[in-house]
Amino acid sequence: MFVQMVSETTGLGKELIRNMGANSEIAPDSGTTSGSRQTLITGEAVRMAAAELNVA
Repeated sequence: MFVQMVSETTGLGKELIRNMGANSEIAPDSGTTSGSRQTLITGEAVRMAAAELNVA
């Protein structure tokens, strides 16, 4: 889902985007999550970060 969001926001092909797995040792605790909530909250963060990329 998140790779697709980055691809659509930046215009980059999905093959150019690498999705790293989660690492709970370096990620802050965000409390409990569920599928739809996680997609909404993290998805918006991903979309906003992708929108800030300077893709030439």
